[in-house]
Amino acid sequence: MNDNETVKNIIKVDGGDPDGVKIRLGELPEVRETVGVSYSGVITAPADYFEGKTDNGLTIDLSATTILVSGINTIELITNEFVKQEKTTVTGKLKAFSDLSDFGINARKEYSNKDLGKFLKMNRYYFNSIEANHQIVKNLNSFKAKIEREIEDSNDFKGNKKQLFEQEVRTDLKLDFKLKIPIYEGEAVAVFSVDINFDVSDARVVFWLESPELRELELKEANAIIDRELKRFKSLTIIRS
Repeated sequence: MNDNETVKNIIKVDGGDPDGVKIRLGELPEVRETVGVSYSGVITAPADYFEGKTDNGLTIDLSATTILVSGINTIELITNEFVKQEKTTVTGKLKAFSDLSDFGINARKEYSNKDLGKFLKMNRYYFNSIEANHQIVKNLNSFKAKIEREIEDSNDFKGNKKQLFEQEVRTDLKLDFKLKIPIYEGEAVAVFSVDINFDVSDARVVFWLESPELRELELKEANAIIDRELKRFKSLTIIRS
């Protein structure tokens, strides 16, 4: 059909476009249906989306917008929730900072003496001071030398021998340090103490990292972050599960 041809037999049905019948002539782009979209990101993503749209003049129907909160780690923003084709979902999750997770603190991640020393040395950026990092790596090397001497004097570390050895090491060598590192992705750094624990069995020594202080901060910060983000939604309906 060209622009000069007459269009015949056009019928407008009830429930159609309220603005009238639209006629498409010639080569035009394909008609695309409106579809809902979903996004996901860090915990600030839902409020960032909401503020970004409203601050730039976009009208959001607040009566069809809901906030879902799951535990202390997930916030979900749903707009146009009653219209499938226009529904938008933005999910934000409180994610552990990946570099902190690599330490394996409170997860009983086991290290050999050599592996722990190398790992801490390569992650000295997150230590409260470079000097502290040098000292803890030095102490781990001293630990290795000490245990080798003890092995020469005894066939095993059972009973009193093992207890005396552990007490001596704890007294002579500093086996704790402070980290300055974010706990959650996108959040500010936190400072907390970490203990190097170890177990001696025959000639084998296993190390792992523990921090009761970190565990407390994880729970405290998670609750504070969720409360902070929810306040950014002002008077929207919030449902907790």
